[in-house]
Amino acid sequence: MLQNILQMPEGMPLFYEYLHKQGYSAQLLYKYVQNGWLERVAGGVYRKKGKDLDPLMIVKAVQEQLDRPYYIGAQSALRLQGKAETLAFRNSYLVFVPSHCRLTAWLKGLEFFRFIKANLFEDDSLGFAAYEESGPKISVTERALLEMASLIPKDAEYSEFRASMELTPNLRAKLVQTLLESCTSVKAKRIFLHVAETQNHRWVDKLDLKKVDLGSGPRQIVKNGEYSPKYQIYLPKG
Repeated sequence: MLQNILQMPEGMPLFYEYLHKQGYSAQLLYKYVQNGWLERVAGGVYRKKGKDLDPLMIVKAVQEQLDRPYYIGAQSALRLQGKAETLAFRNSYLVFVPSHCRLTAWLKGLEFFRFIKANLFEDDSLGFAAYEESGPKISVTERALLEMASLIPKDAEYSEFRASMELTPNLRAKLVQTLLESCTSVKAKRIFLHVAETQNHRWVDKLDLKKVDLGSGPRQIVKNGEYSPKYQIYLPKG
């Protein structure tokens, strides 16, 4: 049984909840700690002796060991894919968590995460892919851009969102359509479409916006902003 633990990916925490289901008793884990094979990081959290935890492996462990729908999204996912030049959260990761999920004290205390509680899509299974072969599940480009738009202006800069859109001219129209229809944020959809059209992305012509709920009435993203008549939003100037 020890061999199974020692073969776990480097930098990944081991949650007691998961280990217990795999047949490891508290007494056996205590023995592993005493013998120097494991270290206790926090209540119910272990790691291999002498191995620093990796933020990406923490997210992967939460996804796979605890089966919780946490994932790296928005500009953090774009940055991992080389499609963002954002300065904010450069040394940390934006992790999206469904509103009904409770965060453990240990996770909340980790300085390299910023948790965003949101239910941005009616179908929350859309738009994910594994980061590299052994990494965690993260948002694909199309989903990440909508997530980033939803965070403007508090947790994302409009100028950086526009830059990310310029870096991603070849979005998949079919996936964009599906995500727009499922997205619950009117603000995010309006910003996303406004920027896409002003940048003349070709995939926009393939969208059927009659199927997308864009709400009614104006939205003020910033005070004294530049007004987009088509999408009725006040956006930062420039």
